[in-house]
Amino acid sequence: MSTVQKRIRNFGGMLPLAAVALMSTWFAPASYAQLNENCVVSVLNRTVQVKSDGSWVLPNVPAGFGRVKARATCVNNGVTTFGESPFFVIPANGSIDVPSVTLGNATPIPVGLAISSNRSTITQQNGTAQLTVIANFGNGTTRNVTAGATGTTYNASNPAIATVSQDGLVTAKASGTVLLQAINEGTPAFLTIDIALTSDSDNDGIPDDAEINLGLDPRNAADASLDFDTDGLTNVEEFRAGTGLRNADTDGDGLNDGQEVKTTRTNPLVADTDGDGIPDGVEVRSNSNPLDRSSVNYAAAVQSIAITPPSFTLIVNTIVGTAYTQLNVRATLIDGTTQVNLTSTALGTRYASSDLTTCNFGSPDGRVFAGNPGNCTITVTAAGRPIQIQGSVRNFTPLPVSNLAFPGFPNKVKVQGNYAYIAAGASGLQIANITDKTAPSIAGSLALPGNANDVEIVGNIAYIAGGNSGLHIIDVSNPAAPILRGTAATSGPAQGVVVRNNTAFVAAGSQLTIVNVSNPGAPLVAANTSIAGNGKAITLDTNRSLAIVTLGAGGIQIFNVANPASPQAVSTRNLPGGDSRGAKVSGNYLFLADYGLSLTSIDITNPANPVVL
Repeated sequence: MSTVQKRIRNFGGMLPLAAVALMSTWFAPASYAQLNENCVVSVLNRTVQVKSDGSWVLPNVPAGFGRVKARATCVNNGVTTFGESPFFVIPANGSIDVPSVTLGNATPIPVGLAISSNRSTITQQNGTAQLTVIANFGNGTTRNVTAGATGTTYNASNPAIATVSQDGLVTAKASGTVLLQAINEGTPAFLTIDIALTSDSDNDGIPDDAEINLGLDPRNAADASLDFDTDGLTNVEEFRAGTGLRNADTDGDGLNDGQEVKTTRTNPLVADTDGDGIPDGVEVRSNSNPLDRSSVNYAAAVQSIAITPPSFTLIVNTIVGTAYTQLNVRATLIDGTTQVNLTSTALGTRYASSDLTTCNFGSPDGRVFAGNPGNCTITVTAAGRPIQIQGSVRNFTPLPVSNLAFPGFPNKVKVQGNYAYIAAGASGLQIANITDKTAPSIAGSLALPGNANDVEIVGNIAYIAGGNSGLHIIDVSNPAAPILRGTAATSGPAQGVVVRNNTAFVAAGSQLTIVNVSNPGAPLVAANTSIAGNGKAITLDTNRSLAIVTLGAGGIQIFNVANPASPQAVSTRNLPGGDSRGAKVSGNYLFLADYGLSLTSIDITNPANPVVL
């Protein structure tokens, strides 16, 4: 399975799919053995070379284009083959498992759509009109793609006026003008239909009920010819276009409605008519074509560029072995509000290093890897503007100071003051005196039922996740003579524990167990809730009342624990090829100790959609 990570930017407009630009990074695992380094994979207008192991990373895929396919082209031994995945939808600010690409026959991609209706006006409540959508292909052929099964997606600008089914059947709900959108593999087409459910007493072209809703007089024809917002459209023209009578720029794209309807021929209800992420007004000002998503003049459209991080230091150590940082190139457009991500080289951005032996580049675009120790200057040229940032690479080699033999297996260790507290498996709790780092010694121990899997220290209390024996609470005021104060049964084997404000959160197999430990001698289970897998370890984001449970090969699961008596699952994030064992939160980032993927960083700014970095 592959996953997609997203960051969303809404540019306004009345058709959400056409008005959203989503910057995505796609990952496909090596299990797709059909693909190799002789293949390229494309999604919409983004293309990337496949690696030799069959994996691929495709950054900056625009979203909001309905159902799409991932398409592959391979050239092996002079023979070209094509393939495609089934249809899938890129969700706004979400994640998706991308279907596998199967090599064989591939369907063509439309270069244009023509949309029509058997009725231009509907005059009855719940009356219907059937849309017809014809796709035009590059070889001159056409095909009827009206049915949703062909990949066409429909949207209505105002469902209160009319709705549209997955197969293009429009149903009238109230008087007005509705803009309908059909989109097939990223190619859009638009059509307006008038809904007139009541009579027009003054014969001004606006039905009576619509006049009332719009604040007009249904007995005065003169108000239809007025232009309330002085945008170049009369009120009746605004009604027919579906635009606001009192808003000169209905979609907020920088062009007034009259200019869009009469001059640029752009959609006055959609800020970005061609869906390229650049508002129509910016395209006009920068001399690109707002009706062609392949026409973008970033050099003229961009006002300023910011690169993050603005500088960096990469530390290579013998434990991790590699170090890198991800550069993000974000541009603010000349409208002063719209931002676009220009990190991808597919958008014309280029990266150069003053010393490739110190700082070099890899996939995805913008990722800088550490080489030899030293300094480097990275030059990022985006929208024709070179920007330099400084980087440095340092080596760090940890050296052993001493070691200490003790019984059992060291599952987890926590240090407080001059003591190290060790969850030692079948040997319970082991406490080491580390005052002299060169000569540590065993200070005390406590045999415990079960298996000591994790340890948490709060003040003079140690909390042990004791496997099938549950949560042990131990007084360590005297490290030489720890005392078991109490035990709380858990619904599954306790494997991870974290404690905040007299509440213990325990990853207990298939259950998250929350325990009130305000009285160490009599802990009370406050709640149990199901975990989507086998909970291994747990950490907290105390600022946002989140508990994050690692699930081994199952990834992570995030819970809202603002009410400890009623925890709520927020999201689950799979990590293909991973085996997450430990976790820590810093700010809006989660860092995983992953047996399969090593150190893994996840952006949890939006807990409902964690993003692997």
